[in-house]
Amino acid sequence: MVYAKGDENHLKAGKTVFSFILLTFALGLTGCGKQKYEYNAVKEDYLSAYDRDTIIMDNNGDILEISVDDYTDVTFDYSGLSDYIKKEVDDYNAKIGKNKINFLQYGQSDGIVKSAIKYNDFDSYNDFNNMDVKFTLYNEEYCNQIANEEFARKNAAMEAEKDEEDDEEVTDAELAEAGLTREEYEERKEQQRKEKEEGKAPEVVTATFTDAANGEIVDASVVNGKNAMMFTVPNAIDIKLDGGKFLYMNSHAAFLEDGTVRTDGNGTAIVVFIMSY
Repeated sequence: MVYAKGDENHLKAGKTVFSFILLTFALGLTGCGKQKYEYNAVKEDYLSAYDRDTIIMDNNGDILEISVDDYTDVTFDYSGLSDYIKKEVDDYNAKIGKNKINFLQYGQSDGIVKSAIKYNDFDSYNDFNNMDVKFTLYNEEYCNQIANEEFARKNAAMEAEKDEEDDEEVTDAELAEAGLTREEYEERKEQQRKEKEEGKAPEVVTATFTDAANGEIVDASVVNGKNAMMFTVPNAIDIKLDGGKFLYMNSHAAFLEDGTVRTDGNGTAIVVFIMSY
């Protein structure tokens, strides 16, 4: 949930709406932004080990979210921010009529604000943060669907770029010499495009993954029979498992040395794993 430095009107891509809520609160206050680092009093320190937005899922399906927001370019009094976050959580629970979210810890130092919030499930995490992280049993068909949708988007972008280059290559003088108006040229080009599409079967790709154990590229079918589960993640975030093991991930995720998986936010990341029950 890091807010874009120097830009008070836009969030970085993939960051949660809750960041904007905190920023709105921040801009409504004034005061010194530099204070000694403090955590609210809790039995367990959830925050000090993290410097990036991170979600940790345990064997029960509970999600611990560590949010790290950078407000170094915003000067305000932090004294009421912890209570403000707690109120947002309490208001959400009251709205849905269930205690799905628990505010665990808050801390700040020199404009870096951290908070720890626990969610009972991904539905409440997604709803509270306006996100779309999915947690399901492994589904090869769905993985292939994601791969083909991305492949089609990339192809469409490449075709659009090629069409733009073609347009640039044909000048009005060249069209006049050929006895064509720009409109006639566009109509012919559109007809050629349709004929090309009608005569070409759609290309199909198979999802591939990087094996977390050895870095090898494998086909999505190798996961079948492993009783695996998967995350699909559209935004950039770190993911950890408390009682599980990452197996495979697609090109939008990377396995770090400390056992964390980091998604890049440039497409839908697929992260395959098993839990230790």
